[in-house]
Amino acid sequence: MVDQLVEGLRAPGWPRASHFGHPSRLVGLAPFCRRRVHDLSTPVPVRRLELLGSGEDEADETCSEYIGLIAERGLERAVADTFAKAIRAGDLGPWDELVMTRMRGDCEMTSRTQGVLGDEALLEPLQAAPCAVLPESWDGYLAALPSSRRYLVRQSLRAWEKWAKGPPVLRHATNSDELDRGFEALVCLHAQRWGETDAPGAFDSRAFHTFHKRTTRELLENDALWFCWLEVDSEPIGVLYNIVWNNEVRFYQSGRKVGLPKNIRPGLVIHACAIQEAIGRGYSHYDFLGGETRYKMQLANHTRQLVQLSLRRRSLRGTIAGLAVKMVGVGRTVHARLRDLRAGQRDR
Repeated sequence: MVDQLVEGLRAPGWPRASHFGHPSRLVGLAPFCRRRVHDLSTPVPVRRLELLGSGEDEADETCSEYIGLIAERGLERAVADTFAKAIRAGDLGPWDELVMTRMRGDCEMTSRTQGVLGDEALLEPLQAAPCAVLPESWDGYLAALPSSRRYLVRQSLRAWEKWAKGPPVLRHATNSDELDRGFEALVCLHAQRWGETDAPGAFDSRAFHTFHKRTTRELLENDALWFCWLEVDSEPIGVLYNIVWNNEVRFYQSGRKVGLPKNIRPGLVIHACAIQEAIGRGYSHYDFLGGETRYKMQLANHTRQLVQLSLRRRSLRGTIAGLAVKMVGVGRTVHARLRDLRAGQRDR
């Protein structure tokens, strides 16, 4: 069983209601769960504190990224300090190791957290997350790409238009009925894509499927969902599941039809169309998230680093686990990197 340990953190010195007659203000969150772990990364069973949205079984994992402590802008240091005190005081209950994975390396909260945990905390690089910093125009975006990649984008769009007998046009889910249709197409095309490798797609997991069926509806209701597809003769050929937040588009999952002519690249074309539309909407970034797969790197003009921050507690169990990890050589680092690689290859 997972113990939910969501702790509300308040800045040190913030007045209590009993002092000033009004409620305290929440300024930070440390959303953790505690699991008993015994796998390649931990040959000896340990109690691990992990960020919510991470640490699931591989078949069910949501591959959450840019996770970590949440703090009100300007109070990052206070929240990090309070978190460190809570960890040292045992306020989050018994634990042997703390693992905060898939954090954004250039985020102030990441560096603050590392700083307050001290030299014993290990910071490890994981994958890069390719993204496109969006200029004011599509031509400006293309001009910033290397000539070979610029040619690839243009050639792919021309080939699509010739094959489909018309330019690619994104169709968006704007209501629940359209979302149901698009979601069904995503699941089907994603399974087709992974069927080529004799591997199950992400939606093969009932937990994963159910979670995203519900999540997409909530995102749609909150104007945070960008769910779109390309059609040819009324048939979906490629589908994108994107999330829009903080003026950025973040690509989460996709599906594409297989068995098309070799010069027809539905994955690249649908992303190119989405980037063009994102520029028109005035968004600042189109983020492919983790995974340095070829099509992401072909369309990106920038990368962000994902990192993992971990801390092993000084205890008999922790010491034995630490020695065991050294005995198996690469231990948790390789395990985490393999998981990240597989997550990126699940094609989104």
